[in-house]
Amino acid sequence: MPARTPFRLTRAVADAGGACRFETEILVTSRDGATPFRSTAPIPATSIEFRWLPGDFATDPHPVPRPRFLIVLSGGLEIEVGSGERRTFRRGDLLEMADMTGRGHRCRAADGAPVHLAAIARDPTPGPVAPTTAGPVADREPLRFTRNVTGDDGKSHFRQGAMPYFPAGWGGRATAALSLTGIQFLSAPPDLVYDWHTAPRRQMVLTLTGGMEVENGDGSRHTIRPGDVFVGEDTHGQGHITRSTAERFMVFAHLA
Repeated sequence: MPARTPFRLTRAVADAGGACRFETEILVTSRDGATPFRSTAPIPATSIEFRWLPGDFATDPHPVPRPRFLIVLSGGLEIEVGSGERRTFRRGDLLEMADMTGRGHRCRAADGAPVHLAAIARDPTPGPVAPTTAGPVADREPLRFTRNVTGDDGKSHFRQGAMPYFPAGWGGRATAALSLTGIQFLSAPPDLVYDWHTAPRRQMVLTLTGGMEVENGDGSRHTIRPGDVFVGEDTHGQGHITRSTAERFMVFAHLA
């Protein structure tokens, strides 16, 4: 069944005169094969990284070097386009920056509070992710995430992971980029119960709205909420059960 609430993508693009403007697209999903989800077709993407920006973060007008999706995990990101229009994006919002020409846009942290977000590069031709050469910073705790892996007993188990932050532009911090083969946006109804199944591939799951509970064969359970980072890696064995805790919209980032 379709999601009850249409999900909107806001895109910042350059018009014919080089001015940046907003446009909105309704993301259309359809049944995802044998799974109970509805999804978009796979979308080309080459990498994902996580960024932390300080509360005084602000930029001058600039275009983006390459198109990317931005998913706010906490805080708020204000974008100002050429007309002077400003929009603030918060947890659960989806933004695509695609103004690669012209004067560009301004960014600032909303409310003077730090911003944490995921950035997904949309280069049309996949290539290797450049290694990070700077040492990790000590002023930021690593990004914590939960993994779902198959143990020697054939059952799925949760494991905790962490990614250190490194120096980034405008006083921010960023994790090393992880290579992707693509992404998909998926929706699930609030009453979904997806019985035992394995992850179709190694993938990072970012929940934009709603939530889900994952139950493993060892009896452990983990609730995933908007802003959490979850990595599904149990591609064989008994698998896990997924239950919606509310109508949800999410991103599956396919890890290379």
